[in-house]
Amino acid sequence: MMNLLFCFRRISVWPFLLLGLMCGQPAVAQYTNGIYAEFSTSMGSFTCRLEYALAPRTCANFIALATGQRPWLHEPSGLVRTNPAFNGGIFHRVVSNFVIQAGSPTGLPNGGPGYDILDEFTPSLRHDAFGVLSMANNGPDSGGSQFFVTMGAKPGLDDIYSAFGRYYGGSNVIYNINRVATDSNEKPLTNVLLNSVMIRRVGAAAIAFNINTNLLPWVTNQNLRVRLQTS
Repeated sequence: MMNLLFCFRRISVWPFLLLGLMCGQPAVAQYTNGIYAEFSTSMGSFTCRLEYALAPRTCANFIALATGQRPWLHEPSGLVRTNPAFNGGIFHRVVSNFVIQAGSPTGLPNGGPGYDILDEFTPSLRHDAFGVLSMANNGPDSGGSQFFVTMGAKPGLDDIYSAFGRYYGGSNVIYNINRVATDSNEKPLTNVLLNSVMIRRVGAAAIAFNINTNLLPWVTNQNLRVRLQTS
């Protein structure tokens, strides 16, 4: 009886591992120590490992927006929000064999969190392979919430865009998103939804990483008044 029970327990683990592999995402048991971003999209899931030791400010900002741990500005309404900024968004820009891009709270190319962060470059983290996770920007020190994933080595992006992570699982999903049909503005003809971004911390160092010690901007509501000029 003991042998039968032991065999049953060994076999019962495999459906969960196979499910993780079939979904293009590593099973939890396969994670090593680190911080991971799990992207759930309408085309499947993929995972990136966040290089928080090499790009602490950029990773802290991304984690804050993904979890809603720090406030951000919903630009169309002018209201400060603390809900996860990426959930329910879209991949608004897809360039074949180049990048897939998301993270605009409005779904528009110019959408952002209402603030900018400083660039963060390091020789140890380059756009040197498929699956590099990096911040989009409109020029120096103008990153906010938009991010992209590279489809191959793109050295021309180095020291212009802040890389802060690397693909960890689900490459088939990234490739499939990059193959969708787009319009003349590089927007998919059928929206590719970014349902959610879940942050997973594994290990003591990852758990101890404090997003509030990286000089991030702080967004607050302000009571603004308009006074008529009488003289």
